[in-house]
Amino acid sequence: MGDRKCVMRLRRFTYAMACNAVLAILLSAPIAAVAGPDDILVQARSLATHERRPEALDLLRKHLEEHPQDADARLLFGTILSWDGQYQEARSELRRVLDGSPDYADAILALINVEFWDDHPERAQQLAHEARRRHPENADIALAEAKALKKLGQVHEAKTLLENFLEVQPNTQKAKEMRADIEGVQEEWNTSIEHTSTWFSDHRSSLQQDTFSLKRDTDYGAVFVRFYHADQYSLGSNLVELEAYPHIRSGTYADVSAAYSPDGNLYPHYRVAADIYQSLPNGFEVSGGYRLFRFGSSVNMVTASVGKYYGNWLFTLRTFLTPTQVEASRSFQLSARRYFGDGASYMTFRYGTGASPFEVLTLNQVGILNSNAVSVDYNRRFRRHWTVTLLTGFSQNRADLNRFQQYILDGTVYYRF
Repeated sequence: MGDRKCVMRLRRFTYAMACNAVLAILLSAPIAAVAGPDDILVQARSLATHERRPEALDLLRKHLEEHPQDADARLLFGTILSWDGQYQEARSELRRVLDGSPDYADAILALINVEFWDDHPERAQQLAHEARRRHPENADIALAEAKALKKLGQVHEAKTLLENFLEVQPNTQKAKEMRADIEGVQEEWNTSIEHTSTWFSDHRSSLQQDTFSLKRDTDYGAVFVRFYHADQYSLGSNLVELEAYPHIRSGTYADVSAAYSPDGNLYPHYRVAADIYQSLPNGFEVSGGYRLFRFGSSVNMVTASVGKYYGNWLFTLRTFLTPTQVEASRSFQLSARRYFGDGASYMTFRYGTGASPFEVLTLNQVGILNSNAVSVDYNRRFRRHWTVTLLTGFSQNRADLNRFQQYILDGTVYYRF
C-alpha cells in the first residue's frame, strides 16, 4: 500500500514537472500573431494607400481563397483592382459582392466608379438609377447618378434630380455644390485673355503675344474663336483661328482648327490641323492627327498620342513627325496632369525633346534642330465664373550648332457666363 502511494505521488510530480516545462517553453517561445479578417483589411488598406498595391492584392487574394464569403475583403479587392485600371477584373469581383449582398451601398458605388473610370457613364447612370430607387435617402448614390447624367449631356435632368433630392435633404452640402457646378455648365459662353512673354539667351528680341478667345458650348461640342497679336523685332503680327471639338460618338471626338494671318510676319500665313481621339478600355485614350503650316513654304506634320488615366492623374505621350526631303524630324512630349477635388483645377508637368517638341504656332518654333523643354502650369477655378492659369517653362535649343535658351511666362484669365 505504501509503495502504491509513492508511485502515485511520483506520477503527480512527474506530470507537474512536465506541465511546468511545457509552460516554460510556451512562455519563452515567440508568440505568433494570428491575423483576423479585420487585421487583413487594415493591412491591405495600408499597403494600397502607400502605393504597394500588388502586395495588397496578393494579401487579399490569399485571404479570399480561404474565406470566399468575406464581402468586405472582396469589396476592397475589387476597389484596388479598379485603382490599378484592371476594370474588367474589378467588375467581376464587385458583382460577386452584389450577388450576395444586392443592397451593399459601398459595393454599388465602387462599381459605379469603375464605369466612370472606364468611360461608360451610361452604365454608371443605369446602376445609380436602379440603386437610388432602393436607397432614395443615400446622398452618394444620388450624386453619382447626377454626375453620370451630366457626363451624358443631360444637364437639365441632373439639375432636376439634385433639386428634388435637396427638397428632402436640404442640408446636403455636396448636393448643393454639384447643383452650383451644373449651373455653371449651363453657362454656355466662356471668354479669356492671355498674355505670353518669351525671352531668349542670345539677346534676340523678346516675343510678346496677347490672345483673346471666345468659346461657345453646343450640343455638338465646343467651338472657339481666337485672335492672336504678337510683337517681335519691331514687327506686329495678327492671326485669327477657328477651332471645334465635335462629338462623333460615345468615346470618340475630334479636334479641328484653321487659322489665317493676313501679314504672315510672325505667324504662318495659314495653318490647318485635325486630330481624332478614341477612348479605350482600362482608362486609355489614343489619337492621331495632321498639321499643315504655310510660312515661306509649306510644312507638313503628323502627330499621335497615347494617354492613360490613373486615379487623379492623366499621363500622355505625344510625338510629332515632320517629313522633309532629307530625313524626317521627330519630337516627343510627355505630360502628367494632376486633377484636384473639383475636377476643374489641375497642375500639368511637361517634358519635350526633339525638333520643336511642343505645338508650333510662331516662326520661332520652326527650324529648331534639337531642343529639350520643360514646363509646368497650374489651373485654378475661383468661385463659379472665374478660372486662372499660370504657366512657366524653359527650353534649351540647338540651332546652327549654337545653343541658346528660351524662357516663357504665360498667364490666362477665363470668365464663364
